[in-house]
Amino acid sequence: MVCRSLVKNALRTAARLGLLTGEERRREGRRNLPNVVRIVSREWLAWLALGLKPIGVKKITPTAKDHKREGSCASEPVCAAGGQQAGLAAHAREKPRHG
Repeated sequence: MVCRSLVKNALRTAARLGLLTGEERRREGRRNLPNVVRIVSREWLAWLALGLKPIGVKKITPTAKDHKREGSCASEPVCAAGGQQAGLAAHAREKPRHG
């Protein structure tokens, strides 16, 4: 995962060099809209117009809100870990206590 500050610095540097513009879309009291980054550089636009497959770019689709409300998978025990925990508990019960 790329560090956010690295990406922010790269965007600021590219904007300072006149290669792109960035627009933050803040909304008071609500969730911010995604930032808009526009490529201004003719060289970059010409390269993109070639239609080459971009490297490291993924199409992002928003997550459905109802999916977030369901129980997370992290709260459910993993089968292997659940079995280990049950085995340890059973093993602890089998040990005779001295004393």
